[in-house]
Order: sequence, then structure tokens, then C-alpha cells
Amino acid sequence: MSRVHYLEGDYEQLVINETIDGIFSSYRIDRNSLPKGFFLYEIRWDDSLSSLAEICPSVVVNHAGSFITKSPLEFDANNSIRITYANFVEFCQFGEWAYEKLAVLD
Repeated sequence: MSRVHYLEGDYEQLVINETIDGIFSSYRIDRNSLPKGFFLYEIRWDDSLSSLAEICPSVVVNHAGSFITKSPLEFDANNSIRITYANFVEFCQFGEWAYEKLAVLD
């Protein structure tokens, strides 16, 4: 379960539950490698490993991938967000997706 620097990840833009936008990588991204102002979460597969089930601060079992957002997420009492809708939009690079936020942070 080694983690990789965020620049080593392959990403797809992902919209979850129609309101949560971010980028997804099947790699385990190292949280400490992310630039300031970005937030890393992990996504868990359902028990059949066929559908994305939930977003959590970290996942050990049924890890589907890492999910990076531009703003923090609020979790329920179980410290997760149940996924009822997931739409993979397009492949992208971190810099393309993060460009506007990185420009503001500079």
C-alpha cells in the first residue's frame, strides 16, 4: 500500500452525487505531497467491487482510488459520504484541473 506523489497519478475528472467535483486516481496518493489548498480523500468500492460506494478520509479495505477536491468535504456521522451517483467526465492532468485554483493561491 505504498503511496505516490500527486504528480505521478493518472487522473479522471469525477462528479459525485451531482455536486462534488474532483479528480480521481486509482493510485494511493500521498496526502503530504499535495499543494496547499487541495484536499485528498479516498473512495471505497462496494462489497462486490463493481460500484463506487463511499468517500472517506482514508480507506484500507476495498480501496478504489484517491479523490482530490478544491474544497473540503463534510462527512456524515459515519465519517463518510455515500455515493449515489458518479460520472467520470474526462481524463485530465492535475495541472489542467487545478490551474484556476493554483493561480489564485500564487
